[in-house]
Amino acid sequence: MKIFNRFPNLDSIFNKMILSYIIIVLFITLVLGGTFYFYFTASYNEAVENVHLKMLEQVKNTLNTKIIETVESNYMILVHEFISNTNDLFGFHDDVSGNHTKILQTYNYLKKIVSNNSTVISNIHIYYKKQKILISSSLGVKYLNETNWPYYMNQDWINEMSGKNTSHIWLETRKVPLNLERPDTSLKINLLTYVRSYPVISTGINSDGFIAIDINESIFSDLIKMSAPSEYTNTFIISGTGEIISHPEKDMLNECLNDQKYIEHILDSRMLYGSTVDEVNGVKSMISYTSFPDTGWILINITPLSQFYEKTASLTRMLVILCLMSIIIGTVIASLITKNLYNPLKLLLDKIRSLIGNVNAGIKRSRQLVINTGIQHKANEFKIIDNAIDNLYLTIDDLTKTLKNNIPIIKYNLIMGLLHNQIINVNEAREKFRLINIDMDFPYYAAMTIEIESLRDISYLSVENMHFLKYNLIDETEKNSNDSLKFIAVDLPDFRIGVIVGATTTDEKEIGKIVSNLSSYAYNSFYVTITAALGRWVDNILNVHNSFNDTKTLLKYRFFYPHVPLLHADTLERENCQEHIPPGLIMKFQESLKLQNINRIKELMDKFRSLCSKGGYSADHLNQVMFEFVNIVSRYIRDMKYQFKDIEKKDIYAVFKNINNVNEFCDWIVELARSVINGLNERAESQNAILINEAKRYIYNNIKKDISLDEVAEHINISPAYLSKLFKENTGVNFVTYVKELKFELAMDILLNSDLTIQQIAHEVGFNTPAYFIQQFKARYGYTPNSFRKQKSFLETEQ
Repeated sequence: MKIFNRFPNLDSIFNKMILSYIIIVLFITLVLGGTFYFYFTASYNEAVENVHLKMLEQVKNTLNTKIIETVESNYMILVHEFISNTNDLFGFHDDVSGNHTKILQTYNYLKKIVSNNSTVISNIHIYYKKQKILISSSLGVKYLNETNWPYYMNQDWINEMSGKNTSHIWLETRKVPLNLERPDTSLKINLLTYVRSYPVISTGINSDGFIAIDINESIFSDLIKMSAPSEYTNTFIISGTGEIISHPEKDMLNECLNDQKYIEHILDSRMLYGSTVDEVNGVKSMISYTSFPDTGWILINITPLSQFYEKTASLTRMLVILCLMSIIIGTVIASLITKNLYNPLKLLLDKIRSLIGNVNAGIKRSRQLVINTGIQHKANEFKIIDNAIDNLYLTIDDLTKTLKNNIPIIKYNLIMGLLHNQIINVNEAREKFRLINIDMDFPYYAAMTIEIESLRDISYLSVENMHFLKYNLIDETEKNSNDSLKFIAVDLPDFRIGVIVGATTTDEKEIGKIVSNLSSYAYNSFYVTITAALGRWVDNILNVHNSFNDTKTLLKYRFFYPHVPLLHADTLERENCQEHIPPGLIMKFQESLKLQNINRIKELMDKFRSLCSKGGYSADHLNQVMFEFVNIVSRYIRDMKYQFKDIEKKDIYAVFKNINNVNEFCDWIVELARSVINGLNERAESQNAILINEAKRYIYNNIKKDISLDEVAEHINISPAYLSKLFKENTGVNFVTYVKELKFELAMDILLNSDLTIQQIAHEVGFNTPAYFIQQFKARYGYTPNSFRKQKSFLETEQ
């Protein structure tokens, strides 16, 4: 009150200011306090619910990423291995006979996958329908015959998947015995199982077999506990039928909650996530949930309302106290601030008046007001305000320059965000385009990816020069923008450039001309070649990420269109093509290679080259066919025991990986076949080959005898030492090993294709006694001759 007593004149600016501030403080405090009092509780509770839902969504994403996606990706790794067969796995169409090594390798490969993913995957099983074989990382190799079928049909996923008309299922938590042969006494664990048919596009009914991956239920519980430790005891997962899949209390597993009202509400809801309030075990609780779209599971958290909203009451009381304190403190501060701000404000007004020529009047008024308020005038206040204005100008200028310097960064983040679906708000995109002064208001949009085709073309460039090359290509691309066509380009990893195209029409002729000119510019300026892929058009720039994904698929076809600068979206139709390269082409190639007909091989590769560009086959299928060509040549080289003289040609798969286009591939295959054929002809013409062939003939004709190196050397008129050296060089094994191998091959053939006794077979292949033959046979194959013959008969019966 003393302040007001000092200034009774309400017409003065000072008194009006202080009175206005106090009224404003009172009004704002009462309005905001009342508003917050009535609405803050609801808003705060809603915010708490949203945060809770986001936490639950994060837990779901963690489970999906670390468990479900890991399981599905390992299935795809197995499928890829079966297709490429780089690990020589036992295929779904392979015969059991003669493929025991492949079966063992498949078993070891499954154990390797489980070992590499032991934190998620417990077991992996493969069931072969045709062969009725189960290969399992935990069970080993099991032939499902009538004797042991009941034990291994405890693998319930086989029965479950066999009748399904879908490609995959999730078997929810159930207790599975560790020892299937003793299910009543064996320890049981809670497992979930992901089962998917093979091939990928088949169903459980028409598939060649199944791949099953077991996951321990405790992994879900542990991840939930790690992601949300405070909510762990209240969080669990149910299936689409209301059955508990994962729960902190293991006694609750498999319990069906369909009779619970809140579960009915969740299952009947069409929302992927949400929350509701209901009674659970007589306690009113907040029930939050979110769904796993791929599996149909639902993650649920139940928190009592008293715990959920426990902070709301205290915050409401605190709000009332703060409002009262704000009124008191605001009144005091308003008085102090008015007193402190009055003189600088007046000086600022005087400065403004002086700028318009009213200097003298301004000075007189200023002095009079300073005297009236009792505040001493400070000589440097004018300079402070003046400097503040100058500094403000400099600050704005610096901010403008900073914004200009950051335009490339803003542009890069904007384009990358659109291409990777990280911008979901149109207004946000428009605001950022406005900041970088780019008009992207077009009816149609598409993504284009430009790829510098060969690393070998630019291997001589340093990192700095590589960036210089890419930024020149970006600049050259954007220079082609006009009123009807706009290009915005950014640098992408792996020698690629990403472009967003805005257009008034979907006609791609002009884009084709621009890309052709850009290709010429890249070659003439930097001696590199480029290929561009243009995705499908969209009418909303936020959907341009779909077009960008199209370009990734299109670039797979650049290998088969080596001289096409721009790949159009209509090529994507080939992805859905179910046609295959005529199998006769591959068979004729194999026959021509065996017949060493190089002219025929060249004709076949020219035909394949034509089918790649003119046919409608998918890139994946064509890659598989090319891999088959390489496999045929590789097998032929191995079968013929041919060794390249040129060390660079020895690893043909490494050479194959570095080929850039189908023309290079076809020429390379022809040249490779020519090199092998010429080398084999040279070897066949040598005298050493003649000698070895004669020695082999003599050994074969006299296999019943106890043949010695000296005897064969004498027959072909050379020294034993030289014959031993020739055998090692031409066959890869020494003389004794070769004779022994031949004896076992003949014995195996007689054993499987005749009814001769073991004694007769031992005599036929030159073993001194049947006992020694049986001993050597078991040491080599792991079976006695009789056991092996019975095993072969059993396998043929099973098939």
